[in-house]
Amino acid sequence: MNWNEVQDWFSKDFLWELGKATGVFLFVLFFGYLLSDRISPKLFGVFFGNKIPTSHPIYKAGRKIIRLFFLLLSSFLFLKFLKLTSVESVF
Repeated sequence: MNWNEVQDWFSKDFLWELGKATGVFLFVLFFGYLLSDRISPKLFGVFFGNKIPTSHPIYKAGRKIIRLFFLLLSSFLFLKFLKLTSVESVF
C-alpha cells in the first residue's frame, strides 16, 4: 500500500474542498426547507385558488416535492463543488 496516496487524499486542499461542498449542501438544503413553506401556499393558490387547507394530503405532498427538489439541487451542487477526478482504468 502506498501511504503517499492516502496522505494526498486527506490533504489540506481536499479538506477545504470538502468543507466548502458540505457548507453549500447544508445551506441549500436549509434554504429549501425554509422556502418550501413559502412556495407551497403561493403555488397551490395559483393551481387551486386557495381552496385547499394546509392539512390536506396534497398540500403536504407539494411541500415534500419542493423539499425533494432542493435536496437534489443541493446534492448536485455538492458534487460540483467537490471537483472529483475521474479515474479511468484500461482493461
